Amino acid sequence: MASVRTPVFLWVRGLRGPEPQRWSEAPDAHHNSQARLMIPGAIHPLTSTEAGLSLDELSRRYPAPQEAPDAPSF
Repeated sequence: MASVRTPVFLWVRGLRGPEPQRWSEAPDAHHNSQARLMIPGAIHPLTSTEAGLSLDELSRRYPAPQEAPDAPSF
C-alpha cells in the first residue's frame, strides 16, 4: 500500500535569515543532514487548499518564528 504524503510549509535557516520552503512531506530521519537548518516550531502541514498557495501567501499565513539569540548560525 502506498503511503500518503502530506505537503508541509517550513522555515529553514538561510544565510540572510529565515527562508520559506515547501516540502512534499514532513521531515523525518531521512532528512538528518537538513535538520540543523530547520527552525523548531516552524513546520506546518498543508491542507489541499493551502498546498496550492504560493510561498509568499504561505509566508504571510505562517510568519517566521523569532529564534532565541543563542540559536545556531552559519
